Amino acid sequence: MTLASFSLQQLQAYSPSSTGLHQPEVLCTAFVLSHPIDLDALRRAACETLAQAGIALPDAGHAIACTVLTSDAHTRDDACVRALEGLIGRGDLCGFELAVSGDGVWLVAVALSWVFDAQGLARFVTLALERLTGGTTPDDTNNASYADYVDWQRKLAASPEAQFGKQYWTRCAGQFRPFVDLLLEERLDVVAPAAAAFGLRALPDTLARQLQAYATRYGVASKAIVLAAWLVVLERLRPEQRKDIVVAMSGRDDEVFGCLVGRLALELPLSLRIAGRAPFVSLVKHVAECLEEADEWKECYGEQHLSIDAKRNGVRFSTRTLQHGQAPGLSWCEVPCAPSNPSSRLELSFIEGADATLALYGDPTRYAATTIGFLLDQCETVLTRALADASATVNALIADDPANGTERVDARSTVECPVEGARLAAHDPAREPIGLRIEAACAQHPDSIAIRHGADSLTYAAFAHRVDAYRIVLAQSGVGVEAAVGIATDDPITYLVAAVAAWRVGAHFVALAADLPRARIDEIVKRTGVRAIVNADGTVHTLDFTDAQTLPRAEPPLLTGAVRRTALLDALAYVIFTSGTSGEPRAIAMSHRALANQLRALSRRLPIAAGAVALVRTPATFDASLWEWMHPLAHGATLHVLDTGDAFSEAALVDLMRTRPIALAQMTPSLLSRCLRVGGADALARVEHLVVGGEPLDAALATPIVSRMGRLVNAYGPAETCINASLHLVTSDRYLRTVPIGTPLDGYAFHILDQALRPVSVGRTGMLCIGGEGLARGLVGAPGATAASFLPDPFSGTPSGRIYVTGDLVRRLPNGDIEFVRRADHQLKLNGVRIDSAEVVAAITAEPSVKDAALVMVDDPSPALVACVVPKSVNHFSTDTLRAALRMKLPSSMCPAKFVVLEALPLDRHGKLDRRALHERAATAIDVAYVAPRTETERRVAQCWCAVLDVERVGVHDNFFLNGGHSLSFGWLIVALRETFGIQLPLSSVISAPSVAALAARIDALRDEENGVAPA
Repeated sequence: MTLASFSLQQLQAYSPSSTGLHQPEVLCTAFVLSHPIDLDALRRAACETLAQAGIALPDAGHAIACTVLTSDAHTRDDACVRALEGLIGRGDLCGFELAVSGDGVWLVAVALSWVFDAQGLARFVTLALERLTGGTTPDDTNNASYADYVDWQRKLAASPEAQFGKQYWTRCAGQFRPFVDLLLEERLDVVAPAAAAFGLRALPDTLARQLQAYATRYGVASKAIVLAAWLVVLERLRPEQRKDIVVAMSGRDDEVFGCLVGRLALELPLSLRIAGRAPFVSLVKHVAECLEEADEWKECYGEQHLSIDAKRNGVRFSTRTLQHGQAPGLSWCEVPCAPSNPSSRLELSFIEGADATLALYGDPTRYAATTIGFLLDQCETVLTRALADASATVNALIADDPANGTERVDARSTVECPVEGARLAAHDPAREPIGLRIEAACAQHPDSIAIRHGADSLTYAAFAHRVDAYRIVLAQSGVGVEAAVGIATDDPITYLVAAVAAWRVGAHFVALAADLPRARIDEIVKRTGVRAIVNADGTVHTLDFTDAQTLPRAEPPLLTGAVRRTALLDALAYVIFTSGTSGEPRAIAMSHRALANQLRALSRRLPIAAGAVALVRTPATFDASLWEWMHPLAHGATLHVLDTGDAFSEAALVDLMRTRPIALAQMTPSLLSRCLRVGGADALARVEHLVVGGEPLDAALATPIVSRMGRLVNAYGPAETCINASLHLVTSDRYLRTVPIGTPLDGYAFHILDQALRPVSVGRTGMLCIGGEGLARGLVGAPGATAASFLPDPFSGTPSGRIYVTGDLVRRLPNGDIEFVRRADHQLKLNGVRIDSAEVVAAITAEPSVKDAALVMVDDPSPALVACVVPKSVNHFSTDTLRAALRMKLPSSMCPAKFVVLEALPLDRHGKLDRRALHERAATAIDVAYVAPRTETERRVAQCWCAVLDVERVGVHDNFFLNGGHSLSFGWLIVALRETFGIQLPLSSVISAPSVAALAARIDALRDEENGVAPA
């Protein structure tokens, strides 16, 4: 026979599966029998039943095989597994397995899905059992076969009456967009043949009676109510107000074909709309009308509509009844089982009858048992609430039920009040201020190497001696409790010594990067009231600001004699600056209490032994740099400090990790990706704890590490929550989207809330708010921003408790993982640097030539900032002038790579900034046509670019930033240019020439000047 002999339903099921399991779908069901049966007799009865059905086969030489397997299995599940494996291994059409266990006699039936659908398989088993026992059999006068059914189907499709139905399904198929993902899925490792993720949920008797009463009251079928509730669950998890799903409807059930066995269910594409403000009953009636209309035209669904391959790409809904029977000496009752290699992504089946039941089947490569259970819980909850309140709206059912409790992820039992925390610190070394813990490590490991930087190294004893020397200088300069010390040195050893020395006198420190614009440094010094500055040469310079802005204070007692633990816990440890939404940088003031909690948590989650080597590569102005050196020093480990060039060079990092045992290292996902591109997977997997943070971690980056048994840790934490708030140990690459941000560290509590600060349920997106001991004291000089970001904690039960509103939208998955979704505002992350577009836009619009501006980030060819600028006058505007002005105000990491001049910013129909249109214009503007190097200088400059940026080619008009460069890359470029041309270019000269052509022209001009050639 050929495929032309197949019914439409068989063609639907016989088409190649796209599940990725590369195996045919096998249906499975089980029957509990009253006593064992004769297996040979059952085989003969089954073969006779199949022969009478006359089901078409793909190969005329392939006989119908119904193999009965003998087994000593003791459970139904064992029988299911053996039956599935046996059928797939032999390539038969169907098979049986008999198992005798303590809970009864089980008959398991399996069959290829193109032979039977679920209802057809159960009907086939019932007919075989009836034939076996001599019970009721189909009317012998009815000789209709499956071939007759196929012939009838073909004639119906060719009839004139079917044309209207075909047009109906053509419209349905044309607008059908399969509902694929709920954003709860995982990437699970399974070995084919794999049984579907499966769950059964029998509705309580009360709920089942309410369901029937509701159906009677509104004149609809029970399945329409269940499907409506399922749509509400889908809308909760993936709001789209339209759900395109496949609905399986049984084929002809009239007197002629009603007794046939085979595949009679059609899988029809339906588009169902959800109006949130409408009552649930309106949704039920809409669903019922769609089902009735589809049922009316189902016979007109034709082969031309199969191209959508709907059932293999999305969500499916079906209904069925369970088979049961009784014959002389034997009774049986069906129990649903999970199919193998399911063709649909997710299927909800409503089992009608006295015992109403929900059965949920999921793709085993995407859905875990916990997710299936969660979805069944959601469906039952929606049904319960909808049937109990006839006036309930869809929005009310979508909204989270406060009675379900808060979706709070807590890593602490309580948050101690400051007084209690201070009391415990006297007895718990882990709660000591970090400066005292480092001091203790110096005493315990005096001869061990504390810091290694290039050819220089420092033992713990020598480190303590230098700290003491700086402590004396700072004290003599009048630096004391709550005073600020600015550290402006580029020497990492001096920076670390000065930071710890500041703690020794009760002060806190502020990192001042040498490459910051002078205006920004002056603003930082003024706002924080810096009392003394450790200069680039290591000397201490004392300042006196009488008009300095006041820090949020805890008013600790004066320090006398030795530094007291209880005083330091509530004193400030550091102030760090990040980009701010108000148009100004945010100065975050962090206490020793929060820092001590951070180190205590890291000691448990990222243990490091004395003498182990930890890499220090993050610039001091980033909060992630703090734990990078504090945590190892507090445990007697050795800091291996990298120069700026090596810290961001993937080749240097991979070579170091390959040749030296590294216990702890951290990097951004962007740098991890570059390290993997140069073949560093083996070296990275050797690191005892490889911590990645600063950006969402793509699951694809985790695979090379975890497949080599590497220990990869995804870190998350805003600077306002003291560096890291959560960690996630990546043990597999099962994530479809980004790697989860993990569980909160000790002393932190995560709350996922809606806009009204109410907890949201599992699976729903909400704002992450963080409470606990790790919160900053506040924002320096910004009481309004502090009040807006740090709110009273309604969940802690402590009057002084606070939560920090992160601005990050997250969801909690059914397995407990917390997944980052996106930012709620326009904050950007570039190379791990937090950039609030408001601050950059404020700096741009402050220029007198600019009327309006907006900032976007483009991803192609590499992530980069693009400023869209509306000048006051095009004739009096220069992007070069604007670029130079911004370099005087902003760090280089926040300066846009390119400026796009527009007549006006695009607005949407509501008069708001149309960010999608803005992004499209920016992407179009930076799409520069490739122009090959035209001179020898351009060719050699392009080679330097390619080496630094790790790209194959660059055009002479390409932008350095837009091709993946950043501020630190310019240092590598200067070295490459020096080696190539024998000249030393200043950093400002290179930054101001961001294209190959501009840089080559500058080099030619410099060489002509050295050779005495007059400029043209």
